[in-house]
Amino acid sequence: MVQQTVLRKTSGVRGLIIYRGPSMLGNGNVVCVATLRTSNRKTGDMVQTWILPDDGLSPLRAVQAELNAQACGSCPLQGYWNGRKLVDRVCYVNLGQAPDAVWRGLQRGIYPVYNRQTHEHLLLGRKIRLGAYGDPAALPYNLLRYLCDISSGWTGYTHQAFWIDPQRAEFLASILMVSCHNSAQRIEALRRGWRPFTTIRADEERPTESVECPAYTHGVSCARCGLCKGLASNARPVYVIAHGKPGLNLGSVQRKGE
Repeated sequence: MVQQTVLRKTSGVRGLIIYRGPSMLGNGNVVCVATLRTSNRKTGDMVQTWILPDDGLSPLRAVQAELNAQACGSCPLQGYWNGRKLVDRVCYVNLGQAPDAVWRGLQRGIYPVYNRQTHEHLLLGRKIRLGAYGDPAALPYNLLRYLCDISSGWTGYTHQAFWIDPQRAEFLASILMVSCHNSAQRIEALRRGWRPFTTIRADEERPTESVECPAYTHGVSCARCGLCKGLASNARPVYVIAHGKPGLNLGSVQRKGE
C-alpha cells in the first residue's frame, strides 16, 4: 500500500533536482535537473540532465554576463556576447528554449529534490543523457557513477578532459566522449586512449578512424544507438558535421586557435 502511494505521488513529476552545490569546474555553484520526458526525436526516450549556473541568472543571461563557466567550463563552442548578440556560438542548444524552460521551472519550484528511496524508480533502467545542457564534468564523480550504474545506457560529452587534472580526466573519458573541434585535439585524444567526438566543418576531411553520427546517416536515435558513452563502449570514435551557421562559427573558432 505504501509503495502504491509513492508511485501515485511521483507519477506526475516532470523532473528532479539531482544535484545542487559547488561546480567541480570551480567558479561557483550549479544545479542539475533531470527531466523525465522529452520530445527530442534525435535523442529518443532518454532522461535529460540540465546543468545550469545556480546564481539566479537565466542560462542566456549567464552567458551574456560571462558567468557560465561553472556549467560549461572552458568550452569554446558556447560563444560570447558582444553587447548585442551571441557571437561565434557553435553549440546547438538554443538558450532561450529548453534550458530557459527548465530554469523557469526551477524558479517556480516545480522540481522536487531527488530522494533515492522515493524517486530512484523513476530513473532506474532508463537511458540517461548526461548534459543535455552543461558539461557533466561540473558534477561530482559519485553522482555521475551512480547515474551510469542505475541506467540501462547513457550518452555524454565533455570539453574539459584536456584542461583538468589527469585523474579526473581519465574518469570522465571512461564514461564520456571527449569533445574535440579540430584535428589536433582529436589526434591528442586518440593518443591518450580516449574516444573523441569531433565536430568538423562540412568542407573538412572526414576522420577515417571515426564513424559519422548515425543519427544523421541512418536516422537512429541516441537511445537506440548508444555509441557515445566514452570508453564504456569499444566502438569507433564519432564525428558530426556542423552545418549552416554553427559550421561557419566553428571555422571562426578554429582560426582563433582555441
